[in-house]
Amino acid sequence: MKTATRGTGTHLKALRTSSGVSQPLVAAMAGTSTAFLAKVEDGLFDPTRSYVAKVTEAIVKLMQDPPRPCPVLGCDNTKHIDGMDGRTGIPVLHHADEKRGDGWIVAVERFDEQDHEWLVYAEVSDDRALAPADFMAFTAAYQEASAYAAVLNGRGAVI
Repeated sequence: MKTATRGTGTHLKALRTSSGVSQPLVAAMAGTSTAFLAKVEDGLFDPTRSYVAKVTEAIVKLMQDPPRPCPVLGCDNTKHIDGMDGRTGIPVLHHADEKRGDGWIVAVERFDEQDHEWLVYAEVSDDRALAPADFMAFTAAYQEASAYAAVLNGRGAVI
């Protein structure tokens, strides 16, 4: 394993903080612990190049597509207004994230009347089997959603 150049952690921290992305969310997206990422950023550990690549990729992804707790247009956590037809949606349903593929959906949601925290809901079409590439995409989306839900619920997440 090749380690990155000394001081790389400081650069990772600067990139993360300048983009306004939280340490727990970056750690969850990169599949590492917040504690380890903090030690890397503080220069206590010299990370491997593959670790730097995973963390950088997570930061860039979060910069391009920041998390949107309840991104439904008009949601103020008491109601939803559908952006397509302007109708009020289910007032107790809140979305944090949703990914779709060919034959599957993975969503991070919370129902006020039944859930006390954000949960991951996965749906796979029952009319056919997923192709290998679709299964891999579904698995990756589920892992990412699980990590994101853990962060939203105030827990660290490791994939």
